[in-house]
Amino acid sequence: MAFKLRDNEEIKMKATFHWSDYLVAGFWAFICTPGFFVSMADDSNRMPSPVFFAIVAYAPLLYKILKNRSKKYLITNQRLYIENGILTKTATDVPLNKINDIAFSQNFIERLFDVGSLSILTGNDKGNNVKGIVNPEGFRECLSKYCNHKAS
Repeated sequence: MAFKLRDNEEIKMKATFHWSDYLVAGFWAFICTPGFFVSMADDSNRMPSPVFFAIVAYAPLLYKILKNRSKKYLITNQRLYIENGILTKTATDVPLNKINDIAFSQNFIERLFDVGSLSILTGNDKGNNVKGIVNPEGFRECLSKYCNHKAS
């Protein structure tokens, strides 16, 4: 699915993901990397193959990178566009005049890195979640600005 602008529509803000979103997967790859080199040097076949260590070490990091590259969170002057999915894509258009509430959450560590999550609530669903974005307060303010602008 490709994002296409409608008539008289312009992008106001695009969410980006912070590098801290990769810390756990990157730390896991760092811990597993010595096992990869040990298994390459082991001639006795007691260690699992280097391919096994490479998959175990780097699969979570690769998955996280692909997952974040396949996400799009865009605010236009008409709607909020949410797209997710690596192999299967789901896209949601939320008209700005249908947004009732924007819930913001950020724990202590996320505050240090200026990362957070939003839950966008409309009248008839459980909400759309926007997770792990840089400058979540700015994203919320931009969304609120255009929601209020469309309502008045």
